[in-house]
Amino acid sequence: GEREVTILHMADTHAALEAHSEIFFDSAGKPFFRQAGGFALLAAAIKSERAKVKGDTMLVNVGDTIHGAAVAEWTQGAGIVPIINRLGIDAFVPGNWEFAYGPETFRRRMSELNHPVAAINLFDAKTGKRMFPASVVKTVNGVRVGVVGITSIIVDKSMAPDFSKGLRFTFKEDVQAEVDRLR
Repeated sequence: GEREVTILHMADTHAALEAHSEIFFDSAGKPFFRQAGGFALLAAAIKSERAKVKGDTMLVNVGDTIHGAAVAEWTQGAGIVPIINRLGIDAFVPGNWEFAYGPETFRRRMSELNHPVAAINLFDAKTGKRMFPASVVKTVNGVRVGVVGITSIIVDKSMAPDFSKGLRFTFKEDVQAEVDRLR
């Protein structure tokens, strides 16, 4: 029989703890402000979406989460980790701003997460080893769902050199092989 699979996606929260005014554009291109952001609103939206579906969901966070707001900056992302650990994330793929505090802090913050991190294209430059599993698999309503993590490829190319010291990023060389393996 048919099964419904619901995948929820979050990105670019930039550690915005509270709702704030942000600029948006209407269909005619005219700018307007409205409230956006805030982890309380995000948590409520996730809870609401999960309540709408029968069975399980999968929540994927594709990064730019632990950098941006003052609390994140003051704590190098540590103040944000307990908050995102409460959202029920199933897979986390680092965005370019996860690297902003440098490789040591990046590794520490990723190890503090209570959910798996996936990044097929991120390697320790010294050892040549992949830093995280290439993918995460979860069974959602009886269907196995695989997420291949592809982290930002611009960190070592367009951001401060300290962000990526000792790290090596590839593009998409291994992605098809991982998709084939998961199938």
